Amino acid sequence: MKKSSSRAFLAAFGLSFIGLSLAALGVVFLLSPTTELFTDASITDYQPDEEDALTVLFLGGEKNQAPAICLLARMDPVRGKIWVSTLLPTLALEGEGGWNTLGEICEKKGGRKAADALSATLGIPVDRYVRMNAEGFSKVADTAGSIEYVLPFSITLTGGIQVKSGRQQMDGRKLVAAILNQKYDDGERQRILTLNDLTVATVNQRINVVAGPAGEALFKLSVNLADTDLSYADYEKARSALNYLANLPEKPANPMVTEGNYNLTGKSFLLSAQSMADIKEAFGKDLAVTTGKTAILTKKKNA
Repeated sequence: MKKSSSRAFLAAFGLSFIGLSLAALGVVFLLSPTTELFTDASITDYQPDEEDALTVLFLGGEKNQAPAICLLARMDPVRGKIWVSTLLPTLALEGEGGWNTLGEICEKKGGRKAADALSATLGIPVDRYVRMNAEGFSKVADTAGSIEYVLPFSITLTGGIQVKSGRQQMDGRKLVAAILNQKYDDGERQRILTLNDLTVATVNQRINVVAGPAGEALFKLSVNLADTDLSYADYEKARSALNYLANLPEKPANPMVTEGNYNLTGKSFLLSAQSMADIKEAFGKDLAVTTGKTAILTKKKNA
């Protein structure tokens, strides 16, 4: 896809715990350990509360460098949803010192400042950030366990090993290779939509193995491999909500699609007014429901 102010770009918004991307998939593994469902009364008697909602910005890449992939994910137990959105590193944000891209803010000022700028620009809370490189993500994914996924393309692993398209058990190496794959017929747009689909599949498959005895160790591993402001208190708070979401009749992870355009220089991506409004509603305190893969947003009465 060429950068052009006259051509809309579709940026997939897919929940992670959830995207899409190196960082996106990290959300599932950070808070979804590979254990049987926890049956403690404090979890099974859980009642969803808006205070338990958590929005996290996931960044794929090395610290002090512009991220290759960005994902915004929101766990919302009241709505029974995990919303996920893939964001372009070139997304224009207003922060300290004026307008810069998401990638530039991450590189120059760090993940926390990037999360704050995203919050201010979109008018939504961004509670935490997580930045992890490919090696760290692969380790976490292998510890958490593989997922089943139908690859739409073949990938090449380190060492030249070929993995054909079709149904695969995706371990850490395969997930990283799929995320970093650049061979898409429709360019960047197709890459982001594919990452969106991969992230949602990961979340919906792994959410049912949350909050068990191995969870604490997996969380510590993830935090030690990442640059993040997530704390153990966040993990403890999220366990009950994740278990609740895992036991709902419908799969919780849902993608959102946003639209926008590049500016005249082709260096900054601007979300459309409608997409800004949709994100604010889905990640805010208004009721959001989905039909298929299209987000349908309606405000709460008497909100």
